[in-house]
Amino acid sequence: SGLANSVIACPSELAKIQLQNQRREMRYKGPWSCLKDIYQRNGLTGCFRGISSTVLRETPSYGVYFMSFEAMKPWYGKPEDLAWKLMLAGGFSGVLGWLSTYPVDVAKTQIQSKTSGETSTAKTLKNIYTKEGTRGLFTGLNATLLRAFPTNAVIFYTYSFCMAFFNKQFADYG
Repeated sequence: SGLANSVIACPSELAKIQLQNQRREMRYKGPWSCLKDIYQRNGLTGCFRGISSTVLRETPSYGVYFMSFEAMKPWYGKPEDLAWKLMLAGGFSGVLGWLSTYPVDVAKTQIQSKTSGETSTAKTLKNIYTKEGTRGLFTGLNATLLRAFPTNAVIFYTYSFCMAFFNKQFADYG
């Protein structure tokens, strides 16, 4: 799922980062304006700047995310009986997913912040480490984890609730 998601995440995050980096000159009016401009200047490959970093972040991260949630299943029980345990499992899974590949996300953000130059994840990681040390590889981690826990708690709770609901609904017709 991480690999498939990369195809959507890469251009949308590229536009988000480019929009966030606008300071004095408001070059883009929104994400579509940004991607259209990038496409006109650099073609389709320009819209996928940072794709290798995105794949390197998303694919293992989603593996850790879903695997850790599944591994906690015996702990949290049935969703309708133990909602808070289900939410804890979802929250911890989200945190573990981000922790598993966070330095790659930092490199991806740097790659997508520029409009030209280095696109190698390994070289970007090395440059960050050389300039800022280990701390540089984890810039913004606290904010990411602060968002990740409640977001993923709700995501997995909602998913489990919906699956239980639809399984019951379909069972009634079977």
